[in-house]
Amino acid sequence: MTTNLNTLAAELADAKADLAHWERLTTAADRVKALSASFDKARAAQIKAEEAEAKAASEARFNGLSNIRVTENTGLAACSGGVLRMSWNITWTAPRFDTETMTSPPRQHSATGFNALSASVMAFLIEKHPEQIPAAIMALAPGDPAAAMEEYFTALRRGYVKGKAAA
Repeated sequence: MTTNLNTLAAELADAKADLAHWERLTTAADRVKALSASFDKARAAQIKAEEAEAKAASEARFNGLSNIRVTENTGLAACSGGVLRMSWNITWTAPRFDTETMTSPPRQHSATGFNALSASVMAFLIEKHPEQIPAAIMALAPGDPAAAMEEYFTALRRGYVKGKAAA
């Protein structure tokens, strides 16, 4: 009788396990829907947080930069030779450390030519104020400020301009 009792107890345990498994299977579709919705919400929140972090990091690169202006130098050299012979003055405002006050107040900076710009000022010009890029340079790659500046620097190294802008 003990063997029969042990067998019945084992079969009862198996049946309970099967029932629990069956109950999990019958509710699996609802659980998948709920978990999928939760996962989608969490992923969207993560993407939004990553985008905000990337935007904050991008803005931090330009912290303190403002008022960028590009003006063409006028003169005989600027009148002949096209875009490669033109010269530009670039002015912008950025913090500069003052040793007397031990602060970094915004000050006016200037450079002659785009080669003299730091990477952060060049990125600020291209990304935040592409309207300041001269039309002669933008003609090298219309609608794409980064490509236009890249083509301008390539043409400077090469010594001539390719494409429609060369005419």
